[in-house]
Amino acid sequence: MDNIAAAQALVEQKFPDCDAAFLVGSTVRSEATPTSDLDIVVISRSATAPYQEGMKAFGWPIDVVFHTESSYRKFFKLDILRRRPVLAYMINEGVILKNKDGYAQRVKEEAAAVLSAGPAPLAADEIMGARHELTKLYDDFTSSPSRVESLLLGADLAYVALEFVLNFNRQWMGDGKWAVRALRDYSPALADEFLCALEDFYQHNRKDGIARFVQNILDAAGGRTSEEYILGRKPLTEEEELGTIG
Repeated sequence: MDNIAAAQALVEQKFPDCDAAFLVGSTVRSEATPTSDLDIVVISRSATAPYQEGMKAFGWPIDVVFHTESSYRKFFKLDILRRRPVLAYMINEGVILKNKDGYAQRVKEEAAAVLSAGPAPLAADEIMGARHELTKLYDDFTSSPSRVESLLLGADLAYVALEFVLNFNRQWMGDGKWAVRALRDYSPALADEFLCALEDFYQHNRKDGIARFVQNILDAAGGRTSEEYILGRKPLTEEEELGTIG
């Protein structure tokens, strides 16, 4: 079976009473590799608890994320707070497999609204904290005489810088490969500069490109922070209060 037929058959067999189901992930984006599985999001308004389940069926490895009506909205909220709209992105791009009473389409519209609104702007203390972290990583990276240490510090610095430039400009962030894709969606020129800087360092041991990229980000956000800067005590964020979703 092809991806859609297999996913449709799985939903009909295992989740016949669900209200919405979506095929998401790499097979929908035509980016599948020989090791790709089928990613399916299922939502049931009568269920009481979300879960994740892996299985093999119809010639495919399949990963199912099962949500209740309240849990998918809770995940939307958590993703917004994290500035990483994982579930909203998956549903927005997903292929509808089950659409009971138009419910799947309404969930899709909610996901599209989340993505369109974008993340909240960083608060002043968040900007200051990110500037401070970048300043410290920048100093450690540029001053380290060790190649091994620099390899690790360079990776940390690059990721924190990428995250900050996206957050500062109210762009969604992603994890892993999605972080670079998010940067390219925001600014292809900036993404090219970032990747060239990484290549220059990892292939030729030249730190100037990464250092310049980070310094430009710091300058745009208010500059370096001083040695005396102290983060201090602050209340828990809403995300921290939300805690782990079971």
